[in-house]
Amino acid sequence: MFDQILNRIKNKIIRTIRNSGFCLSVRQFNKITNSSKEFNLLIVAPGTMEVPSLGWGAVEHIITETIGIFEEFGFEVWMLNSKHRKEWKRASTLNFDVILNHSDQDSLKIKEFWPSTPLVTVSHYGFGAFDTLWNKTFKNILKKMDASDKIICLSEEVKKTFAKHIRESKLLVSPNGSSFNPVLGRDSKAPLVCVGKIETRKHQYELFKAFQSSKRKVVFIGPIVDERVLKRIKIDEEFREFFIGAKNREYLSKNLHKFSGLILPSSGEADALVLYEAQLTGLPIFVTKNGLGSQSIKLDWINVIEQNPKPDQIEAILNCYEISPAVVSSYARDNYSWSVRIKPLLQELLLQAKSNRARN
Repeated sequence: MFDQILNRIKNKIIRTIRNSGFCLSVRQFNKITNSSKEFNLLIVAPGTMEVPSLGWGAVEHIITETIGIFEEFGFEVWMLNSKHRKEWKRASTLNFDVILNHSDQDSLKIKEFWPSTPLVTVSHYGFGAFDTLWNKTFKNILKKMDASDKIICLSEEVKKTFAKHIRESKLLVSPNGSSFNPVLGRDSKAPLVCVGKIETRKHQYELFKAFQSSKRKVVFIGPIVDERVLKRIKIDEEFREFFIGAKNREYLSKNLHKFSGLILPSSGEADALVLYEAQLTGLPIFVTKNGLGSQSIKLDWINVIEQNPKPDQIEAILNCYEISPAVVSSYARDNYSWSVRIKPLLQELLLQAKSNRARN
């Protein structure tokens, strides 16, 4: 209990330092498209990791993958990715037609620097659809997000929940997509894979214990922040065989096909990229209801599991599974590409940019 209190205090101090801009090397503000376009779009990134990111960072990968689509749609794209006030002041000397914000807690701050520029904010909060699980921090963040002209929800469930707290007319659903280009395939006899930050919200430690004595194992890929896992690794080197840590995108693209399926036992996801990346590889999916995001459950390779799944039940499904990886991957390419998924957001950005030009 005392360790948990200390960790909370430590994490709060770290968040405060990061939000103030101290001790951070990320200081990006620049134009990131080559050609001039009709409208100027500023993307505000979280400011904690470089874009593009060589490491782990879902939001940073989303930003990187969507820049080209914005350019094709007629936007000259600029990016502000820093907590340092100097970059913010430098950016504020320029005018933009619309701002796309991926750092929801900075919504009010953006309005202070650009009070008359339309602001579209994306919420990536994992528990967004489940207000009974919200922490006090997010309740305050949501109040700040209300300063936005439009709030992008990554799933219909998030929109329904936000509508209890914010005017529904401000909310728009525009789910995640992916340009992931992995090796196609699947090894039916191999372990399952669970991809994502190793944290209590995703229940990887509980999943490991459930499968510990089963024939089918689970390999966990992602940066480890769950203290239970960190402590276990220190005293048990064999534990590293299953919790292999963070891997870059190149590793994932070359190795996901070596598993029998992807499992995500999370208690809350906005719209997990790993679901789409695994399907692009050709893998079947095992995911909790709270982890679905915008994922359709009507597909034969999507299996909704309980929070604490029984290994025998999952093994029975895998033993009967006969869908070709090529079928899964083909569907994923046709339906999860950014050009398909991002259309609602693109149309909103264009509408806001045109309206802003007409006013000015």
